[in-house]
Amino acid sequence: MQNLPTKLYTAQQSRELDRIAITEYGIAGISLMQKAADAVWKEISERWATISTLCIFCGAGNNAGDGYWVGTLALQAGLKVKVYSLTELDKLSGDALAACKIYQKSGGNSSCSRVRTDEGSLSRLLRRAMRAMPDDLASAVSQ
Repeated sequence: MQNLPTKLYTAQQSRELDRIAITEYGIAGISLMQKAADAVWKEISERWATISTLCIFCGAGNNAGDGYWVGTLALQAGLKVKVYSLTELDKLSGDALAACKIYQKSGGNSSCSRVRTDEGSLSRLLRRAMRAMPDDLASAVSQ
């Protein structure tokens, strides 16, 4: 973890960094997603090496694609994975849609459970997701 940057970027700054990487350096957007997912999966698998279940929440933008890639990596590692989508799957496009399709072809839940985003619904969803987690991880998340 010592190599991670200490500065955080806003959503607008992150989009601009992606744009520069894609247009000025010729890095494919899907490749950026895969690299992000690899880093996230590495961190998850090192921090919580004994988990058997992973719950992932995805929106509609390219960060959703990152989430689906993480789900694919977790499935390949033998974990039970549940993706909760905060948008209808037909609203996905481009690289995010491609990542979702790869996740589904890898055995991921094909419905990608659509959830409402009001506060009560999210609270109920998080409680359900925490019940599906191993006790040690659920307690770490709730602290």
